[in-house]
Amino acid sequence: MAEHHTLSDRLQARADQVGLSPAYVAEVADVNRSFVYDILRGRSTRPGLDRLGDVVRVLKVEVDWLIHGIGDVEGTPPFIANPDDTFVVIPHAGVSPSMGGGSVAIEVPAAGGRAYHFRKSWIKNGLKASPSQLRIMTVEGDSMEPTLFDGDTVLVGMTRKAPCPPNIFVLDDGMGLCRQATSACTK
Repeated sequence: MAEHHTLSDRLQARADQVGLSPAYVAEVADVNRSFVYDILRGRSTRPGLDRLGDVVRVLKVEVDWLIHGIGDVEGTPPFIANPDDTFVVIPHAGVSPSMGGGSVAIEVPAAGGRAYHFRKSWIKNGLKASPSQLRIMTVEGDSMEPTLFDGDTVLVGMTRKAPCPPNIFVLDDGMGLCRQATSACTK
């Protein structure tokens, strides 16, 4: 199971298991606190091996275990028991944006297609988004080929109310959902 977790997940799980705060791990390893906290926040996915070597000595694990989940751990390796702590479910919106003339969404169904699971750390740190403000949609049409094809599944953020390039966005113009891409943003 550990091989499916990130460096951040393993560092946090091992520090928790041995009862050390991230700040204390940094102090004993004689590295900057920011080095440890950047790993935990997902900002540093490829930290320097020299400083990481100091951290693994404190945690009593091998570098390969901390980076890849493969290798030795003194004692029992930590296990992240609750997958909900690692993954988050993003529901399907139940409507399909059209890549072309638009599709009419008279009433948004409670549940559309299947929900998807994403790593919570990626949603939080990578996308800087709240899972409750994301939806899965299946696109219709071919006007965005080769970027998007008819039937592709996309993750859509629901917080922005005005489109701003260079992103692709879904627009509800009151008559239907359509997908757009623009090259300029008006404020």
